[in-house]
Amino acid sequence: MPQPVLTLAAEWATFEAALMPSVPDAQARKVFRRAFYAGAMAMLHIQAHAAEQRDVTEAEMAARMEAICSELRGFVGEVALDRA
Repeated sequence: MPQPVLTLAAEWATFEAALMPSVPDAQARKVFRRAFYAGAMAMLHIQAHAAEQRDVTEAEMAARMEAICSELRGFVGEVALDRA
C-alpha cells in the first residue's frame, strides 16, 4: 500500500482546520501561517547544515532528530500549560 505524500501544505491545512477556527482575524492567520513555515524552514536548515559540515552518520542524525523531538514535546507541554 503506497504511503501518502506528506507536504507542508497538507500539514498546514490540518493545523489550520484544527486550531484556526478560533482565529477569525485574517492578519493573525497570515502571521500563524508564516510562523508555521518559518518553523519548517528552521527544521530543514538544522538538518541540512548538519549534513553539510561533514559525513554525518545515521546515528548522529537520529540523535539530532531525537533532541528536536524532545524540544518540541517540551514546547507542547508549555503550550498545554499556557506558558508558551
